[in-house]
Amino acid sequence: QGLGQATATVAQGREQGVPDDKNKGVQVLKRISEHSGNDLVSHIGQFLNQSKELPYLWQGMLYTHACWHSYQ
Repeated sequence: QGLGQATATVAQGREQGVPDDKNKGVQVLKRISEHSGNDLVSHIGQFLNQSKELPYLWQGMLYTHACWHSYQ
């Protein structure tokens, strides 16, 4: 759920023209990426590009669902 919230925050910031270096969602994802050793920023960026027609809140929920479904 936390990744979904961060994804929604990234999408909202990008929608509002906030640069990634000032986007709180990107900063959260960078910290998680450093801790986990995975590049979540690029991965989630690709997801957002593919779902850019959706409102940012839907993007966050969809990413949460995709993560949950992939672990089932």
